[in-house]
Amino acid sequence: MVVQYLLMHDAPVTAEQLARSFGVSTRTIRYDLEEIEEFLKTKEVVLNKKSKVGIWIENRLQAKEALEINIDDTGDYYSQVLSEKERKSVILSTLLESQDYLTFQALAGRANVSRSTIIKDFVDVEKWLNKRNIQVSKKAKLGVKIACSEKEWRKAIIDYIYENFDNDSIIRFLKENVHKKWQNNRIDLFKQRYINSLFNENEQIAFEGYFKNIEGELGVKFSDAAFAGLMIHFGIAVKRLNRGKVIFMPHAQLEALKLKREYKAAQKYASELENEFKVDIPDSELGYITLHLIGAKIRDEYKKDTTEEVDEDIEVGLVKEFIDEVGYLLGVDLNQDEDLKRNLLIHIKPSINRIRYDMDIYNPILKDIMDNYTNIFNATKKAAQELYSTLELKVNDDEIGFLTMHIGAAIERTKEARKENVYRALLVCASGIGTAKMLSSRLESEFTQIDIVGEVPLDELPEYVDDSIDIVISTLPIDDMIIKPVVCVSPLLTGRDILSIKSAIKELKEINTSTPKFVSEGLLKLIRKHCTINDEKGLVDSIDNYFNCRYINTDLKEGQKLLSEMLCTKRMQLNIDLDSKEQAIEATGRLLVNGGCAEERYIEAMKRLCKEFNNYIVIAPGIAMPHARPEDGAINAGFSLITLKHGIVFGHAKNDPVRLIIGLAATDNKTHLKALSELSMLLDSKESINKLLEATEAEDAIRIIKEFEARILGMVAQ
Repeated sequence: MVVQYLLMHDAPVTAEQLARSFGVSTRTIRYDLEEIEEFLKTKEVVLNKKSKVGIWIENRLQAKEALEINIDDTGDYYSQVLSEKERKSVILSTLLESQDYLTFQALAGRANVSRSTIIKDFVDVEKWLNKRNIQVSKKAKLGVKIACSEKEWRKAIIDYIYENFDNDSIIRFLKENVHKKWQNNRIDLFKQRYINSLFNENEQIAFEGYFKNIEGELGVKFSDAAFAGLMIHFGIAVKRLNRGKVIFMPHAQLEALKLKREYKAAQKYASELENEFKVDIPDSELGYITLHLIGAKIRDEYKKDTTEEVDEDIEVGLVKEFIDEVGYLLGVDLNQDEDLKRNLLIHIKPSINRIRYDMDIYNPILKDIMDNYTNIFNATKKAAQELYSTLELKVNDDEIGFLTMHIGAAIERTKEARKENVYRALLVCASGIGTAKMLSSRLESEFTQIDIVGEVPLDELPEYVDDSIDIVISTLPIDDMIIKPVVCVSPLLTGRDILSIKSAIKELKEINTSTPKFVSEGLLKLIRKHCTINDEKGLVDSIDNYFNCRYINTDLKEGQKLLSEMLCTKRMQLNIDLDSKEQAIEATGRLLVNGGCAEERYIEAMKRLCKEFNNYIVIAPGIAMPHARPEDGAINAGFSLITLKHGIVFGHAKNDPVRLIIGLAATDNKTHLKALSELSMLLDSKESINKLLEATEAEDAIRIIKEFEARILGMVAQ
């Protein structure tokens, strides 16, 4: 997208202009430009950067041909080919934002498709709008336009946002946009531009301060997801007020809300925003802000403050009946779980408010919950329907999904107590108490070696990471911020997540069993006393290697092979010239295909995975290991190996350039593990890696690997 932007402009543009257009920091733009410059060099295209002038691409027409990019002169960001879902999303956002009639031809130009395609897509778009009580007015020669109340419009735009943007993306974007800290894994341009349209940077800082003041006034802290939701709702409200669009609230309802402390807190700090942004915030708008506040989820550590407001006669009784009913339906006693009672009391109050005031909540993992925890969901649903019916309320599946998380967490806690945990872990989770508690219980159930010492929001993570923490487990990507090992997982903890955590624990074990410093220093003193040392650093390395290797498990389980047994000369190319990471991945994949380890489609899968998880492909300084999933065409477990005369850029901030590329084809999760373990040790041996990079014959490379194997196996046997 940055390249397209530059090609669309005749004059130089500044890094600040690019940052504003893409909704990121100038630092991010500078990093991107470094990678873009390297890429453009491979296409013989020149990127010019001149202080106080700007950035531009020379010979734009020639560059377009070289890059095979077709960009029209209008600078339309939708000139790329969009999927059907993306087209409908563009049509919806355009209709919702437009106050005038729009022709089908105009919509077709917006989505870069034919008029007939737009007419076909519009059928589903109109159904989506009608479902939300929004009518579509159609007039010949004028086009189409939506008609609805302000309340219906706002509900529709919120539905649109949560259908198209996941919570994690919004949270990361809001934090990155203001604090300039989270620079990688950005959401795509379309999403950035849309969220950016809700508020500029100054407005975002002011709105964030507004809700932090309200948190202080109420003595609560909202969950990351709830805080982001409040920001989005308020950004929409202010934008609409500036257009003269005021929302109506029935007088009786508004007067009742004015008695609530949330209304008083919202009103107390509203005048600051009115003065700063020259906008009047009417009472009805404060009423809707109050509804969002009383329906918002709060963070775990502030539960006690909110339980003071719980009606002992009603809500405590309802929760007890609910727990009894779920336990009866599932055949498990949950009455002794004080955490469950406490968590449900906190969840029930805002849940009742959301349903009572017709405020929808979106559960981003509802389908996964229903698929993976069907029995728990069904029992929770039956009990919840009875619970809410006593209040003459109807509960939807999204709310039930969150209740299921609490029940699931309690069931995990009832499982047989495990032996004492070993590694202290911090859990980072954006979606609220239920998600965090369920994930925490599941982790401690799956891993006897893990002790979850706390659940923290993303922005407070650095405050909690110290020497007492061994590992961080997060539902959000965390980039270059902490020195502790980080494992990114799904809130539902998939099988792939479990393998990732096991791998991280294995690495922690290896670190913990490395040679204690006092051992190597003590031995060195004894040797100095009785011997002449020619190479002290080499001696220290040898002592460390000796003791570390004694802790290596070299028992080969059935079906497992050594690295030398999974790598043959036919799957090697040494000391060759390649120009790009794409060529490198193609070459390593081709060796696997020609060597009988993979089907042709495996190469494309390797490229896709590298594009999606580039930072994880470059596994060490100068070393990359492209691979794909077993189901993507792996036939036999094996490795391929390429060494390069000159390093190439893979796009890793720390480990570029790359000279050693190891391709992997794995048919299951076991066969290659021993070879991978050995490979990880080999990568720590600078001597062996340097020998491999210097080798020009495949037979020499195999010999170097076998010598390394013999050395570590021999040390363990002693």
